[in-house]
Amino acid sequence: MNDMGSWLDMVLKVGAVVGLLNTALFFVLKSRFATKEEAADGISKLTTRLDALAQDKNEWRGEHSVDHQRLDHRLTQLEAAIRGLPNAEQIHQLSIQIERLAGKLAVSDERMSGFEELLNRVENQVRQHSQIFTDAATRAR
Repeated sequence: MNDMGSWLDMVLKVGAVVGLLNTALFFVLKSRFATKEEAADGISKLTTRLDALAQDKNEWRGEHSVDHQRLDHRLTQLEAAIRGLPNAEQIHQLSIQIERLAGKLAVSDERMSGFEELLNRVENQVRQHSQIFTDAATRAR
């Protein structure tokens, strides 16, 4: 009887921990990724900056042909960094995946809630049986 109660207690604790982990994972993922608007704005700003740097590069080359290799190297690094950024489609796909994950977390929370209700009913029945057996043992004495 005591083993059943400790088992049920353990299941309830595991369910609570899983629910908390799901919630924490959702908020961590949500805080780590930019929104579509933020990403589009960032890409727009970077593109504008890249165009400005390309124009500056051409003007600078005309004025300072000796130091053009240094600026060319900096521009190449900037272009490489921009190429590493996700494009609009990748950001959209990431957003979809995050939404799916949020849905799965909601389903998990709902399932855990249903499981908790079932465990509470089973625990009540076990208590009732235990009381019946205790009462019967007391009467038998």
